[in-house]
Amino acid sequence: MKIHLLRGINVGGHKKIPMVQLRECYERLGLKNVKTYIQSGNVVFDGDVTNEALEKSITEVTGFEVPGMLFEADEWLELVEKAPSIYEEAGTEIKKYITLTQHQPTDAQVKVVTEKLTEEETLTHHGRALYLHYPSELKKPFFTNTAVEKALGQRCTTRNWNTLVALKKMVS
Repeated sequence: MKIHLLRGINVGGHKKIPMVQLRECYERLGLKNVKTYIQSGNVVFDGDVTNEALEKSITEVTGFEVPGMLFEADEWLELVEKAPSIYEEAGTEIKKYITLTQHQPTDAQVKVVTEKLTEEETLTHHGRALYLHYPSELKKPFFTNTAVEKALGQRCTTRNWNTLVALKKMVS
């Protein structure tokens, strides 16, 4: 199984894609067992395909470009397993986000992001995942998807911990 994450669909009324139409983008490429998780661009499927082919299909069906990132099930399971233990232990007193990158960032790139964080934000990383947590009451963290993309110089997409766990169950 594979996971494809789309960036910026069905957010604020922009790039609206009904899930039936989104599944069509994958099925028309011969992919099987296509399933979506919530309406923010999380797709699980069986089959071999490139990220570029998926993006092209989405553009052809919807009429607009949507960047995506492709993950193998094994890579995804490892990213969930390597998350900081506080992700499983803590409740709603902390926000738990994972920014997933197009390419594995270097230690120097991660350091650039880490240096920009507020004192309340904690960042660790493994592979293509940057794990961030901070107190729920923090009103304006540095760590936004756009800020991280700019600091790393590459495409990223951010999901909360619950989404990572739900997708793990879908590919397990």
